[in-house]
Amino acid sequence: MSRFHNFTDPFVRGPRRGALSLLAGAVFAVAVPLAHATSYTLTDLNSSITVDPTSQDGISAWKVDGVNQLYQQWFWGREGSTGPEHSLDSLTLLNAKATDTNFNPGNDTLSLLYGDGTTTADSSLTVALHLSLAGGAAGSRTSDLNTQAMFSNLTDSPVTLHIFQYSDFDLSDNSDNDTATAPNANTIIQSDGGMILTDSAAPTPSKWQIGPYSGLLDSLNDSGPTGLTDSGSGTVGDATYARQWDFTLPPKGSGGATVGFSLDQHLSVPDPGTVLLLAAGMLGLAAANRRRAAPAEQD
Repeated sequence: MSRFHNFTDPFVRGPRRGALSLLAGAVFAVAVPLAHATSYTLTDLNSSITVDPTSQDGISAWKVDGVNQLYQQWFWGREGSTGPEHSLDSLTLLNAKATDTNFNPGNDTLSLLYGDGTTTADSSLTVALHLSLAGGAAGSRTSDLNTQAMFSNLTDSPVTLHIFQYSDFDLSDNSDNDTATAPNANTIIQSDGGMILTDSAAPTPSKWQIGPYSGLLDSLNDSGPTGLTDSGSGTVGDATYARQWDFTLPPKGSGGATVGFSLDQHLSVPDPGTVLLLAAGMLGLAAANRRRAAPAEQD
């Protein structure tokens, strides 16, 4: 049985996208300590993020100089090659702590610990998520979010996991005109309204995919396994993207029972070099599409 399970309660999205319901299926009664807040707000200089660790909303806002840039970012997982994925919040939130690390007003880091039991002691898998926000000077329209995710096997048998990052940025608080490209397997670049997102991942994801809302999210929430396709670079409109990491956690005590990944996401006003990179990428995609569409020459 998968260590990621589904809630049975529906969750409600914002007015732009209406309501979605989580799939029924294997149910895990999530025990969240009452001491944990429903949501957290991290702030640093010109920036803030909102995090609900107990729903698929996940990271549901990232404001820079008062303008929201993010609609939803969260994580899904699947054990083995069959069956559906389930979101991180389907595990038990064992611990949550927000702290201030740089003496600016407000907490700028959030550490979350999840398990597939009601405590660490009775869990066979734990997931540690650490979010760190670094804002810029007022009016600079720059901000940085670093995410560290670590998965630990607490059993005597290997565990094969498929972990997904799902991101839906609406840059400049506009969902209609974003352009998202993948210049390489580690990097997603998205731009709109004078803002640019550069999302760098390490280690290199096993797969990635860019596409219009809501295809990727629907795939992660349906009843079958998701496999990303390394496609969709150059998507224009209400762009979303996902990454996939496939790995096997060795048994506990083997020296390699913890595996993870990191994301560094930077929001800024694009410099001329980045604008040229995006333009070149779009021209390359257009040329490739013309070549595929051109009829074959007759002898």
